[in-house]
Amino acid sequence: MKAPKYIAASVCLILVFLMFQAQMWHWRPEPGWQPSWWQSETLSTLGACLSLPAIIPVGILAAMEASNESLAHLAVVFGYILEIGLTYWFVYSLTKFLFSRRYETRKTRATA
Repeated sequence: MKAPKYIAASVCLILVFLMFQAQMWHWRPEPGWQPSWWQSETLSTLGACLSLPAIIPVGILAAMEASNESLAHLAVVFGYILEIGLTYWFVYSLTKFLFSRRYETRKTRATA
């Protein structure tokens, strides 16, 4: 059954799009600036809230008093990859479980 994989991949693509919205939104736009057709402040705010768990490694580094900027960037990238991977695993496991409960696929023996 491929439906759980497709559902999990779709949720991860939506998550990536929302995180991209959060990174691309101008916090202090120039006068007269208008957002593009794909930019939305609401989606940007939602993406910023959803990307907060990816910032946790930077908080851990800050608590350890690490001040290397490239290490902070690597920590953010690691956080994003970890968040997307865990989201995929969680959604895939949940949909696989729900599909197996809803559409029980029992092995039947063929009788001749």
